[in-house]
Amino acid sequence: MDDISIIITLILFILLGTVSLIAAITNAEWYFGTDGVQFFIRWLGRKKTRIFYAVLGSLLIAAGICGIIYY
Repeated sequence: MDDISIIITLILFILLGTVSLIAAITNAEWYFGTDGVQFFIRWLGRKKTRIFYAVLGSLLIAAGICGIIYY
């Protein structure tokens, strides 16, 4: 991979993590109403699914920031 595609991938991690984190915090129906998330809601319940997506979003943001810093 060349330099620009790595940076774009890391920025995408940050953006997707931000969307996931904001959706989890605000309990966004447009996010938690999708079929993919409904699987986790049936499995874990709504509250635990929100926590899962908040942690996932935070990890994506952290990975993107660390990747940019140490790249």
